[in-house]
Amino acid sequence: SRPKVEWLLHTLGLKNCKDTVVGDGNLRGISGGEKKRVTSAEMMLGSQTVLCLDEISTGLDSAATYDIIKALRLHCHELKTT
Repeated sequence: SRPKVEWLLHTLGLKNCKDTVVGDGNLRGISGGEKKRVTSAEMMLGSQTVLCLDEISTGLDSAATYDIIKALRLHCHELKTT
């Protein structure tokens, strides 16, 4: 839903790059940290009740890791997921 997308963009600090291409080996796009946050947001958008995330903080600084964990915690609390 649109409100959930907007909440995730805000909580994960992705509002400034919401209209930017993710990119790949040939096309420059968002940063590596932003890519990790986009991946986390994609996982949280589904209707599943359990999220299995592996190495979500690899390569991230402590501030980016904190933002992701904070968003995951809020997401789980609000939606009663695990």
